Amino acid sequence: MLDFVLRQFDAETVKLGFGGGEITEPTAGEFQYDPPDPSVIDERMMGLEWPTTTRTTGSSSAAVLVTSNTETQVVRGKASDIPISFGIIGEDGVTPWLLQTDDPSFAALVGS
Repeated sequence: MLDFVLRQFDAETVKLGFGGGEITEPTAGEFQYDPPDPSVIDERMMGLEWPTTTRTTGSSSAAVLVTSNTETQVVRGKASDIPISFGIIGEDGVTPWLLQTDDPSFAALVGS
């Protein structure tokens, strides 16, 4: 499972955080977000990379989806974060996730 918070509140992050949906423009210059039908499964592929000053590590998953009921608060003077929890979808014959790094400490364990 991967948990994080989206600090940016825009069309892409709202759709990601709430599992899909549709953005429309019912009136010129005014936009509307309609959440997805509860039967919709918003399956995605995920890649994540976290560099340090000396090395880079990354992880990827073939299939993930939002596993929590996303809730956000809108409060004057505070950020409206979108908290997200992703879970990996297991599939027979497919590696669910992998980790790649250029960290030399992994060299001693190659093949084990």
